[in-house]
Amino acid sequence: MANGTKTQRQTKALNALINSVSLDEASAKSGVPRRTLNRWLSEDQEFVKQFRDVRRQVVEASVAKLQEASSKAVDTLVAALEEGTIGHRIRAADIILSYSMRSIEVFDVEQRLAALEQAIEEEE
Repeated sequence: MANGTKTQRQTKALNALINSVSLDEASAKSGVPRRTLNRWLSEDQEFVKQFRDVRRQVVEASVAKLQEASSKAVDTLVAALEEGTIGHRIRAADIILSYSMRSIEVFDVEQRLAALEQAIEEEE
């Protein structure tokens, strides 16, 4: 098979894999046999790298949307904290405190990890 044709087939397969929930569905969408998809995913390191890169881009775009929505979510929680019924205010307070504590824990772990990495680099 010519390289250009294989590249076109693999591009179709990558798009189908990203937009499908199973290999069978990706096979049907791309016209690439399931067996070929399996082989590419298990033996073709360049294809696997491209698949991971595309998947990472999709996830990063989703994370960016979540981050944009986070400020609205916080605004909603603050509004509920200030203006809601007592039940809503208590629930909003609980959520805010829970996520605040989790954030502090994550930041602490990140700082400890950075310190460990720096100590390892200094030893080398």
